[in-house]
Amino acid sequence: MTSRSGGLLELVARGKKDVFFTSNPTVSFFHSVYLRSAAFSKEIYVVKPRNAPEWGHWVDFDIDHRGDLVRQFYLRIQLPTWLPTSVASVNMNGLVTDASGVTFGYCNNIGFQMFGAIQVFQDQVMIHELHGEYLDWRLRQANGFATSFLISSETGGREETPLAIARSLSLGVLRVPLPIFGSQHIHDPGLPMVALKQQRFRLRMYIRNLDEVVVASDGRIKPNPWNMPLRIQSSPNGPIDTSQKTLPRSAMKNIDMSLETTQIYVPADVQVFLKSQTLRFPFQSAQFQQFTIEDNQLTAAAPPFNINFQFPMTIDFIGSADRFLLGIRSEASTLAGQRTNLRPAPGLSSRFIKNLRLNIANIDRIQTADIPIVRELASYWKNYRMGLDLANTSLPQEIYTITFGGYDVGEPAGTLNLTRAVLPTMYLNLAATAYDPRTISRKAVALLYAETWNVFEIAGGKGKMMFDDT
Repeated sequence: MTSRSGGLLELVARGKKDVFFTSNPTVSFFHSVYLRSAAFSKEIYVVKPRNAPEWGHWVDFDIDHRGDLVRQFYLRIQLPTWLPTSVASVNMNGLVTDASGVTFGYCNNIGFQMFGAIQVFQDQVMIHELHGEYLDWRLRQANGFATSFLISSETGGREETPLAIARSLSLGVLRVPLPIFGSQHIHDPGLPMVALKQQRFRLRMYIRNLDEVVVASDGRIKPNPWNMPLRIQSSPNGPIDTSQKTLPRSAMKNIDMSLETTQIYVPADVQVFLKSQTLRFPFQSAQFQQFTIEDNQLTAAAPPFNINFQFPMTIDFIGSADRFLLGIRSEASTLAGQRTNLRPAPGLSSRFIKNLRLNIANIDRIQTADIPIVRELASYWKNYRMGLDLANTSLPQEIYTITFGGYDVGEPAGTLNLTRAVLPTMYLNLAATAYDPRTISRKAVALLYAETWNVFEIAGGKGKMMFDDT
């Protein structure tokens, strides 16, 4: 037997073989290196929030000092419905619409999109921040197809069809991964809470307003599905019931939310070791800026004007960044709850920009890059894979990536120090887009996320950030 598993089978079958377990191939029959591992046990631990989760408010969870290490943070979320109980029971198998045949539901990937900010506090100091939309975008870049579809199905991902929109009101329990301190990485041992006994940790998240995450199948702006007459068809070609209405908004239940963590327990000697060492590990945070592209600026790029309009975005991030992620969403799509739609209205162009460039200290550090480069080539080269629109896998998602580091391996591999960068500015060359008939406007917002690295140091029972300026 020459494989690692074969060596283990040999050990079990014939007894102690330590004499062979060396890395010297002239002595060892087994050519694999076996490393000693401390005994440990795991527990899945679920806690409720400190306050009731409400739309448009913050919700807090304590990160308890329960196990010796904690990793793999997940949110379990049960979203409320505005359908009466009798109607909700047939929603997954039937068809529930308003009187005109329009369906209503939650926006795509609601499990991520419902959160504006996700923060970790050490005592009263925020030490870590992510954003739900950023996690949604990165889902498509940092995982393979099978993993992406699995996570998408657990976080409310769906096709953009009227039936799928209607059934998003009956999603069941969502399970949303939170990569706090890189805790979703397969090789990450976890946050050593046993070495942080002198401090308290909590998770704080902002839940968007309900109006921001409700969508209608006809794409109308500001959908209002409450206290609305219904057409209920419980089976294909079956009778249609028009006697019921949706619930008033005030009658909807609250969000049911809990935090699931994996707690690791280790032997006493390992506990003593973790407490006595100075531990340091790197992790990613996300910083966010939003820029408004006014209607007249996009109008100038459209016929009959066709002005080569450069839209500048002055970057106000700090810290060491390994990538920027840029997406552009129309004001109409934002008002319609279509948060994952990063394309303009159908017509002149399928995207808002032709190309972009990055200028620092009046020098182009990233020269003019056309869309295929920042949407596809950069992703193929630097990410796990190119981001795709999971609702329509024949189309690439309009997320543009600029990377400064190496391959996407979950650790720093080359960064741009934005703290010392002089007047970093990204210039967008706007494309000729059609106005959106829902708002009679081309107005849009540019959403820019930066992945920055920091190092968390643990010593003497306390933790601190090594680079406070991030």
